Amino acid sequence: MVIYPPPRQTELILALLSERSLCLCHVLRPHVHQADMADCSAPCDCTSAQLMVGAG
Repeated sequence: MVIYPPPRQTELILALLSERSLCLCHVLRPHVHQADMADCSAPCDCTSAQLMVGAG
């Protein structure tokens, strides 16, 4: 599980998962503010992780 993955850090996240022989199941974005619309879907695009976004 990754909570609020940093923008443009997908390669780092994937490397850390690989280093520890882990798989990513969920990417969490508990709440979203209009001023903070950063996309958190990149780690999901590279894995089979499910993106879970709160209502706001």
